[in-house]
Amino acid sequence: SFTPDIKQIQDDIAGPLGLKWENCSESERTRKLWSRLTNGEKILLVMDDVWDPDPPLDFDAIGIPKSDNHKGCRVLVTSRNKQVLNKMDCDKRIEVELLSEEDAWIMFKRCARISNSSSKKVIDKGRKIAKECKQLPVAIAVIARSLKGLQHREHELDVTLKSLKKPVSMHGVDDNVVQIYKCLMFSYDYMKDEKAKGLFLLCSVFREDEEISIEVLTRLCIGAGIFGEDYGSYDDGRNQVVVAKNELLDSCLLLEAGQSGVKMNVFVRDVAQWQDKGCVFL
Repeated sequence: SFTPDIKQIQDDIAGPLGLKWENCSESERTRKLWSRLTNGEKILLVMDDVWDPDPPLDFDAIGIPKSDNHKGCRVLVTSRNKQVLNKMDCDKRIEVELLSEEDAWIMFKRCARISNSSSKKVIDKGRKIAKECKQLPVAIAVIARSLKGLQHREHELDVTLKSLKKPVSMHGVDDNVVQIYKCLMFSYDYMKDEKAKGLFLLCSVFREDEEISIEVLTRLCIGAGIFGEDYGSYDDGRNQVVVAKNELLDSCLLLEAGQSGVKMNVFVRDVAQWQDKGCVFL
């Protein structure tokens, strides 16, 4: 859902500030948070990855001070959508540029483990694949990691390049975002471990950026029958979860969270849910 969860946002801000609610009403929570953020202490509040919610994000309802009355509190908002920043009337906007073509190639080479000593064909095809990633770090990381160690199998590069060149359109979605989705879908389709695929889809049912423990995943995988009968004990099942998790981490389809948990990027989560519903790009 894209409807803002005001209480959850307030809780996320209050925790690091040591603010306790103590059975406050909704209006009291808002006043108490506003008072804490404007007590004169220098505070940087980061609102990361803000989408275009309906209804719009309301700073007054949350208890976040406006720019004309912040008293030491500064708010940094990041978003993929410029319209979000326009609606929020941000004082200053800083656009993060795409990687340069050369930096994109350097990143691709490092993630795919292509060296200057690789064959000219591999380097040429690698450059073309990197170009299809549109200088987007997420796309580069996912595609390059899926090709890691395949420098001597040129047909794999050909398949990848052909897949990324295939025209795709998604109504109302920015072209760069479409390209990220294409790269993520390719990485999922290319994965050969069915258990890793099952774990990938399972992780998508959790909330975006929610930290998921290995123990929770193990119990769910066993209960959902993702491993079939291919385990003899709980520890066997847990070991298989760890192996599948590591493959997804290596492919940049999961992110590490905490000491041993994982979480899923919002783009990756969308792709997993579309895949699970049998959706296709038209």
